[in-house]
Amino acid sequence: MLTARLALLTRRLADLGPGVPRFVVGDDGDHAVANEAYELELHARERMVQDARDLSAALERLDDGTYGICEACRDRILPERLVAIPTATRCVRCQAAAEQRGDDEPRAFGVPREPERPLEEQ
Repeated sequence: MLTARLALLTRRLADLGPGVPRFVVGDDGDHAVANEAYELELHARERMVQDARDLSAALERLDDGTYGICEACRDRILPERLVAIPTATRCVRCQAAAEQRGDDEPRAFGVPREPERPLEEQ
């Protein structure tokens, strides 16, 4: 599944070509619309590149045996989370804590905790 998604993203990026076309058109309204289209295309391209990087990293973790292990606390990431977000690098608890901190980097808490339980057990 990860390999297929990465191949699809790589093909889509290749189809887009080397750069985002910039349109030069008539009046101020046309320029505003063209600029908005340019910004949206640029954002979509950047997102695809980041998704491809995330998928490549997930495949590396799969190869080295760390796929499904939280980078922050080293506990197991629930299979349900990995099905929903195959590129997840943190368990739900550590991801929520990172989002509360506004932190995008994994951080070890240094305090052992109970492993996550499947949602139906909570």
